[in-house]
Amino acid sequence: VIIESKLRDGSLREAVREMGIPMLVYEAGEALRFNEMAINLGVRGIVAVMREIGMLPRRKEKRGFEPLVAKSTTWVRAPISGILPWRRPLGARVEKGDAVAVVADPFGEQ
Repeated sequence: VIIESKLRDGSLREAVREMGIPMLVYEAGEALRFNEMAINLGVRGIVAVMREIGMLPRRKEKRGFEPLVAKSTTWVRAPISGILPWRRPLGARVEKGDAVAVVADPFGEQ
């Protein structure tokens, strides 16, 4: 999913933009954790972009899919704390009202 977002004052993105350097920022996973799947997807995405702009040779056959461009985003916040078992896998398309996770106690009670 591609999201165009506003620049934050004092951010690296703002400094790079002021220098006229095109950029992409990949955000995935959770704070203070390494998510192997998110890292692997990010590396594959970086390599695909580098192939597309001529920094790496292209593959003979084009693989993959067209990116989804989001016009807006929103944070989903839980009203209470607890353990969060996911109901939808990473990257799944969801609609308003779909349950993406539930908040449970340490015993799995919701």
